[in-house]
Amino acid sequence: MEFTEFIKKNLVMIITLVMTLILTVVLGLLMKSSYTKLKEFRDKVKEMGQKERIFRQVDYRLDNTNLQTAQENAKKAANAFDLLLTDISRQFTVPTYGSDLSPIKAKELIIAKRDLFKRQLESSGVQTTIADFTFGTYISQGTLPNPVDIPMIRKNLDIVEELVQRVAGADLKSLDRIGRVNRGLHPQARDLYGYIRYDVNVTGNVVQVQRFINSLNNSRLCFIVQKVTVNGADLTTQLRYPTAAADTTAPAGTAPQPGMDMPPGMPPDMPPDMMPGAAMPPPPVNPTFPNRRTAGTPGQPTATAAAPAAPPQILPIEDRIAFTELASLNVSLIVDYVEFQKPATPASSGE
Repeated sequence: MEFTEFIKKNLVMIITLVMTLILTVVLGLLMKSSYTKLKEFRDKVKEMGQKERIFRQVDYRLDNTNLQTAQENAKKAANAFDLLLTDISRQFTVPTYGSDLSPIKAKELIIAKRDLFKRQLESSGVQTTIADFTFGTYISQGTLPNPVDIPMIRKNLDIVEELVQRVAGADLKSLDRIGRVNRGLHPQARDLYGYIRYDVNVTGNVVQVQRFINSLNNSRLCFIVQKVTVNGADLTTQLRYPTAAADTTAPAGTAPQPGMDMPPGMPPDMPPDMMPGAAMPPPPVNPTFPNRRTAGTPGQPTATAAAPAAPPQILPIEDRIAFTELASLNVSLIVDYVEFQKPATPASSGE
């Protein structure tokens, strides 16, 4: 009773004491955390002070000699790139067109080019089921071209026409797909060039495919083949051929006659069972136990070992062309049409 009375009389003091203890613990933890962060900041300030002292010991100022050298190097790089662009312009053509066509005339041009592409392929014996040649928006959907897009439409028509001509000139069996990977008609811009990516799928033998890919290097437009995927016959397995079969008309146990397949360097009178790769003769019969072979399991006759199979032979690479012409391949190519751009001339300092 006395303790309870003591608690009741001093309840406020006890609550105050407990709260004071809790606040003391919280303040102690905060002070410890603050001291840790303060130590980290002091270490960083000390490290930055050391770096500053090292930095002050070196003179990093750009003097006139360094500035002149940098400007000369920039001019050399610009001149080298100008020479590259000049050489590219001599070898390749960059088609440019104005917007002198109306949307209706532009759509008529697209349809006329589509019909021309089909006639070119048909006259070369190249089969195709392509209906729009990447211009389905204007052919299948019937949309009129936007006047702003007409120059790029004409440029894309020129690029597709060049690809179709290369396919027709390679005498491929079929043009299965030609699609524009880019979204829209405009080239994808990079630092010093832009490109329009096409996905071309063709079918033909290896000579025809090689002729098509090589012809892209001789095009008036700048094409870069980014990827070639072959889905079709495995030439390695198709070019295996069996070794010469043994002459089965000769009586058993006789020596090979002239004209029979003999390994090189073997004498003509060598018995067949002594030839390399021939089956060994069966082991002699045990006279005491006729059913037991001298080199077999008791009570079980020993089976004659079969001749090892001759390893498959593969034609050398220089002899494969005659066979690969017969193999039909389905080839998918990622082809980029590339246009190089002249960089903007930076303002020179001190001029």
